[in-house]
Amino acid sequence: MVLPSGRPLDTIEIDGKTYEYSFVDAANPVVFVHASQFGLKGTESPYEFEARADCKDITRLLEIIRGTAAVTIGLAKDIDDAAKNSQTLPKIGIYTEPVDYVTPDGKEIKKRGYRYYRKALLYGAYDTGLYGNGRGMHDGGRQH
Repeated sequence: MVLPSGRPLDTIEIDGKTYEYSFVDAANPVVFVHASQFGLKGTESPYEFEARADCKDITRLLEIIRGTAAVTIGLAKDIDDAAKNSQTLPKIGIYTEPVDYVTPDGKEIKKRGYRYYRKALLYGAYDTGLYGNGRGMHDGGRQH
């Protein structure tokens, strides 16, 4: 099933705030969240993300969403179990609308060349690898 929850958009309330996400399982299960929900631009490098004062708070929220998705598809019995026994699946993809940006190695990327810009969270750290089937997404200067 491409949409494990049966819905194109899901919501979860954490600490009194509602977050929207899309849960897709087309190759590897991935939960996509919009960067702006977490006060992110979506173009932050891993270093910029980790330097944020709220990095641990954002990571905690994303782990709750990821853990909830793991329970949805039967990879874990609850969020705590997901944190211990399903650390790699599902992935978290953080996306935003296309924007002009500069890669960490100084290459300028214009927004007209891709549909979404995304980063991923892996083992609680911001990562630039592409997971699953990210066709039409842009990553670190490479067109996918």
